[in-house]
Amino acid sequence: EPAADLAVAAALLSAREDVALPPETVIFGEISLSGALRPVGQTENRLK
Repeated sequence: EPAADLAVAAALLSAREDVALPPETVIFGEISLSGALRPVGQTENRLK
């Protein structure tokens, strides 16, 4: 699921910096092979 790319990156950075993400935070987005951030569709469905 490409939409999980940004969430995984945020989790890795959070662990590396030893700073927890707020529990109400929702992160989704695609990271391309070049590092560009790409939006993902069906936002409403992902938030349910």
